[in-house]
This record gives sequence, C-alpha cells and structure tokens, in this order.
Amino acid sequence: MRILITTGLYPPEIGGPATYTKLVEEELKKQGHTVTVLPFSIVRKYPTGVRHFMFLYKVFKVGTKQDIIYAQDTVSVGLPSLLASKILRKRFFVRVPGDFAWEQGVGRFGVADSIDDFQNKRYGFRVELLRTIQNFVVRGAESVVTPSVYFKKVVSKWTKDESRVEHIYNGISFEDVSPFQFARDTIVASGRLVSWKGFDKLISFIETTDFDLVIIGEGEEKDNLQNLIDSKNLQDRVKLLGRVSRKELLAYNKGSFAVVMPSTFESFSFQLVEAMSVGSVCIAFDIGNLNEIITNGVSGYLVPSGDFEAIRSVLHAVPNTRNIISQNAIQESKRFSIENTTEKLMKVFEKKRRLLMISTDRGLFNEHSHVTKRLRTYSESFDAIDVIVFTRSGFSKKTYGTVSVYPTNSASSVLYIFDAFRIALKIKKANIVTTQDPFETGIVGFLLSWSMRWNVQMHTDWNNSHFRSSPLDALRWCIAHLILWRTSSIRAVSERIRVSLPKYCLSKKVTVLPIIVEMNPFQNQILKKDSYYLLTVSRLEKEKNIDVLIRAMASVEQAILHIVGEGRERENLMNLVSELGLSHKVIFEGFHHDVSSFYKQADVYVQASSYEGFGMSLLEAGLHGLPIVTTDVGLVGFELPADALVIVKNFQFSEAIQKLLDDVSLREMLSEKVYEHATKLCGDVTEYYDKYQQTF
Repeated sequence: MRILITTGLYPPEIGGPATYTKLVEEELKKQGHTVTVLPFSIVRKYPTGVRHFMFLYKVFKVGTKQDIIYAQDTVSVGLPSLLASKILRKRFFVRVPGDFAWEQGVGRFGVADSIDDFQNKRYGFRVELLRTIQNFVVRGAESVVTPSVYFKKVVSKWTKDESRVEHIYNGISFEDVSPFQFARDTIVASGRLVSWKGFDKLISFIETTDFDLVIIGEGEEKDNLQNLIDSKNLQDRVKLLGRVSRKELLAYNKGSFAVVMPSTFESFSFQLVEAMSVGSVCIAFDIGNLNEIITNGVSGYLVPSGDFEAIRSVLHAVPNTRNIISQNAIQESKRFSIENTTEKLMKVFEKKRRLLMISTDRGLFNEHSHVTKRLRTYSESFDAIDVIVFTRSGFSKKTYGTVSVYPTNSASSVLYIFDAFRIALKIKKANIVTTQDPFETGIVGFLLSWSMRWNVQMHTDWNNSHFRSSPLDALRWCIAHLILWRTSSIRAVSERIRVSLPKYCLSKKVTVLPIIVEMNPFQNQILKKDSYYLLTVSRLEKEKNIDVLIRAMASVEQAILHIVGEGRERENLMNLVSELGLSHKVIFEGFHHDVSSFYKQADVYVQASSYEGFGMSLLEAGLHGLPIVTTDVGLVGFELPADALVIVKNFQFSEAIQKLLDDVSLREMLSEKVYEHATKLCGDVTEYYDKYQQTF
C-alpha cells in the first residue's frame, strides 16, 4: 500500500505528533508499505495563508502516486490534504490529536473555558471559522483516528457518525537508557510550552517544596515561564532545557524523583507513556484520557485537576512505593507499542467499506441468477452493497443479505441516468461508487465522484474501431473520454483493455482482474469423427458476427454449428439460415443458464466477434480443452497466447475451421495449450474475491 502522511510536526521538530509520525513511518515501512511523509515545515517560510496554498500544491503533486492520504491534524495539513484527496480521488483519513479550534482559542483569542465546555458554546468569528474547518475535514474523511476513547467521544460529535471514528493509542518504541544523575531530588516535566500545560503553576508549586524542577520543551510560553522563574529567584532550582533528543528525555525521566504532568487537557500524553516505559513514577491530573494510560495507585498516580496539595501528598509517599509503581508502569506501557498502533491503523485503512454499484444487469432481480450469486459473494468483502439497476417500470426492490438492489423504474430509458442519480443521493452511507461501464452508468459515477470515490469497471474494448462504428457507440466513446479523468481507480477485465486506456489514466490505480468463471475444468477428448460439433455461445447481436459463422458453414464439411444464446438478431439469423439452406447444419439452442453440457459435447469452439472486452466463452471453452477458432479480440494474444488458438483474419472462417477438423494432431496440440493457460487463469475463489475488494 502507498501511503502519504501529511504532518504539522516532524523531527527534528519536537512534540508527540512529530514522534508519532516518525515511528508510524518507520514501522509501516518495516511491514512492506511505501510511505512518504510531507511535513508542514517545507512551507512554513511562506506568509500565513500562502503557506497553506503551497502545501495544497505539494500534497497534490506527491499524492498522485499514493493510495491513501493520512493527515495528522485537521487544519494546517488536514484541510489541504482533504482538498487534494478530493481532486485526486484518493482515500483520505485524518488523525485528530486535539481540538485545534479550542487550542487556538485559548492561546490567541481569549477562550477561558475547558475543552469539554468549549464543545457546547459559541465564540467569535475566528474561533468559529476554525471550528467549521475542523468539522468540514473530519466529515470529509473516510475514517477518523483519535488517540483515546475520551477524545473519540468528543470527535464523534463533530462527525455526527460515531461508526467512522476509531480510537488508536499513540505508539512508542521501547529503548533502554541509563538514568541521568541529578545532584538533588528533581521533578521532570515535558511538553509543548503552552498555557494549558500548566507549567507556570508547577513552577509556583516547586517554590514551596525542596525539589528541583526540569522542564523540557519549546513553545510560545517559554519567555513567560523564564520571567516567572526569574521573578521568584528560582534560577538555581528550575531549568528550562528546551529541545533535547529522545534518548536524553528518557534519561532525564528515568533519573527523576517523579515525572509530573500539570496539564489541564490531554487527548493522549505521549510524554507520560514514554516516562512510564523507563519506570518513572508519574503523577498527573485526572483529565482527558489519562485514566486510560495510568491505573491510579498501581502504575502511577492521578489526582484531581488543579490540586497541587494532592501532588504534594503523593510526592511524600513516592519513596515507599517507587519499586512497585515503577515495575507496574513498565508493564502497563507495553500496551502502547508502535507495533500495536500500526496494526490497528492498518485495520482502519483496510476496513470494509459500503459499496454503491450502478448497473444495467436486470438479472440481479433474479435471486438464482449467476450474477446475483456472484454479487452475494462480493458482499462478504464489504459492510454492505447497494446496487442501482437501470430498468423500466415494473421492478421491485430486492434484498439478499447485505445486498440491496434498487430498480430505477424509469418512464423512459432517457431518464435512467437522472433516476439512478436521484436514488443514489438517498443512500447516505456509501463511500465508494463503482459503475459497470464508463458510459451511461459512468455518468452517474462521475456525478457522484464529487462526494465519494469512483471506480469504473471496464468490460468493453471501447477503443476498438468496430465499437465506434454506430453513432450511439461513438457518442459513448466520447463520453468515456470526457469523464474518465475523474475516476479514482479502474478495474479492467483483460490486459487488452488495460493497454487501450488513455495516458491520463496511467496515474490512476488500474487493476487487471478477469471475470471469475465458476466452471470446473473438464478436458474433452480429441477424436476423429464422421460429424463434428461446432459451438458458439454468444448474445445474438450484430457485433458478434454470428452471420459470418453461418455463412462459413456452407463450405465446412461434416460439421454442425450449435448456437447458444438469444438476442435482437435471432430472427434475422434464422432467416439467413433458411435462405442458405443450412437448417440441417445450424441449430439455435436458445438461452441457457448452465452451458457446461454444450461445451462437453463440442469438438471445436468458434467465435467471430468484432470486439470483446474479456470473452468469457473463450475461457470457458479453454477450460474444456476445446480447440478455438476466433477473431483477435478479448483474451486473445494476452491471457490466452496466440499459439494456443487459431486466429482468423478478414473473417476467413471456413478455411480455418476445415483445416482444424482435418488435422487431429493440430487439434490435440491446441487443446493441450489452451487448457493449460485457461486453468491457470482460474485461481482460488477466495483469493479472487480478495483481489476484487482491492481494486477499489
């Protein structure tokens, strides 16, 4: 998987988000994923506002080659990442480490309320603008990651859909360090130097104790904190160390008398978990998610928010409890390994999705049809599948387990697109749409692609000149070129279709996945006979050129052609047979759901199509070891090599068929080759459906 991580902070910058991003990047790479990190620092030199447009450009440029964009905040990188993902049709996820609107409100715009009270009040224009942007980003994400259960409850109110919010604790890597040797009993505190971290109150508290204090971190409150230290004449006892390496931070934590966190808000405390991992005795206010990290009195201490006298009492008890608290802290910190974090993160990325399909296949209203059975198997890879089918009036909605099939019941075929789009807008929870083609159903996908990702299924060799021979198909060809640039991924059913795609599709995710053939291989015997059974299985439409095969039968000796299928050309073809006096040599078998018995009786398979996207019947014939005479379409020359078939040019079928019937050794050789290649195409069914899910 190709993952782009956009982040506001990244080493050598300090802070939990920077450390988290670096660890996630390294662990995902170990698992074999391709990870690119785009830090906001590359545009920080530009003026405010301009830098965000520049970052949008950077994300757009790098994001073209990614499968997923994973933003580490909601505003500075979150908004540009969301906009780029919408333009590029990439999957977008966002991690929400805190309430940016509240943080900025407290730091810059005079907000004095707690984060919990902040959620239910309204403030000035600038704060509400940030809140609006934040809500817009989380609602535009496929899934939202929060660092705690506590913050999941907060963010779920922003998304209005709790099912899309996942809590994943920040992960750490464990490192063995030697403790720093302090001259006196010293308390260590670390974090960004911002107002809600409470470092000013901790400094005032230290003045009333015998402890020294070391504060590690950078931030806008640094000068204010230094002024406070100077005003209290605590320069010898309180040190602001600024930025230090992770190894130094762990050494300070390990050598401390205790690690104290005086913060009034934490969505997740990276610093606290890291201090626990080296056995520090940690003391913090019982706020945010800290009770998810520390078991009070077992692996650390939690005291009422703002109660420094409670901290004083705990400090007095530390000498007697240090050993057991330290051991428990190390053990509990193991829950927060980076391996656990990335494992859960990948489950979010690979989470089943709700799929919306736009189709023309009315066989979906028949519970026992092959296409319905296949769709029900597809549904195992998704939370649910909703299918909208182009139909005229008279159809009813069908439900098969987690599959729902909706008819458009249109008054006219001209209204198919409009009616399908209208129904799609009512299906709220779908997050990806797939269309059966890039034509009429593709237009519906194109319209929906502005609110969800669009995958197009390419079943037709649409760039074939024969396809564009009719005015309607020529119009379809133009439509495909006009709208395909909006698709996020393409599933081509054959290599022939993949190579026919225009150059602008090459930057998209293109998967070649043939149609699954649910037919057991059965290799027919090759025998010399007095009369041979020729077979074609096809819709009776003009582009299938069944008339060419019928005319060829006038010159083919000792053979009968069996035609399995129905279509609009049936009457014309039957008249042609009558005109040529070939009723004894051409038999119309009609439509059959199960065609395996026809393949088992056949000696040679024939096909005269002008174009095919895949050519299901060619593969089915190959699975029976039938020598094949065909035009150069579909699988021919790609999945089924040219030397395994007889390829006819200029529709010269009679000579090719007769030569094959007269040469038993040639038929035996072709039978072996085509059977070998056809069986290789039919892999494990479970594996096939996994690959199908991965095409989106």
